[in-house]
Amino acid sequence: PQYEPNYRDEALEKEMALAQAAVSLGHSLRKERKIKVRQPLKKATVVVFSPEDGDLIERQSLLIAEELNVKKIEVHRDDSSFVDYQITPNFPVLGKKVGKMIPLIQKKMKTWPQEKIKKFLQKEKGQIEIENQQIALNKEDVKIIRKVKPGFIATSSDLLFISLDTELSNELILEGMMREIVNKINLERKEMGLEVIDRIALTIKPTKRIKECFALYQEHIQKEVLAKNIIFSEIDSGKDLEINGEKTCILIEKS
Repeated sequence: PQYEPNYRDEALEKEMALAQAAVSLGHSLRKERKIKVRQPLKKATVVVFSPEDGDLIERQSLLIAEELNVKKIEVHRDDSSFVDYQITPNFPVLGKKVGKMIPLIQKKMKTWPQEKIKKFLQKEKGQIEIENQQIALNKEDVKIIRKVKPGFIATSSDLLFISLDTELSNELILEGMMREIVNKINLERKEMGLEVIDRIALTIKPTKRIKECFALYQEHIQKEVLAKNIIFSEIDSGKDLEINGEKTCILIEKS
């Protein structure tokens, strides 16, 4: 096919690249904390490093929330509450300009306060005085490192910072259990060789937590697994399962 530049929407490409970055970082945090994607979370906080990127993230916030399985996305344009900055020489580049002065520059940069580093980051240039000599610096001469402050479950990239609220309310726990129940039953349907349209009768060994979940979500579960009816019973036969720490047993019969 011939490349047609007029068909390309570069603004949309940038918007989706940011959304993909947020989703990728969010999933890496879930994996790091061993939180299943099926477990809903209260919110994700996305901090962008340029104001215009905040508008792009906000336009894709519903998609990001759906992909990360969070109830809402909060977008911030100032990351000072979440990260600390460190600045260090980009040794291969700056070394060619200053030679043996590079260790002195590295030592001096370690004393830079947060506001000075942020000002450099905004202007993408600055100066540093070494042995009464003013040395001009540009963005290629240095590396800016963002370190997440203690107390946040977060990670960052060159594009953005993301933090997940991992505190689980009872409602979120039960919703996560509902999603897990649906997944386990549908996997069992598949193993049994049932067709997608086959209706089933479902018997499940209850626990207090599972009954609490069904009290809220029984209609939804029945719809998702095509169960005509659900019976709670202390069954001995069937498939033993563990659903979010709850040991149970299910029996599926084609209806």
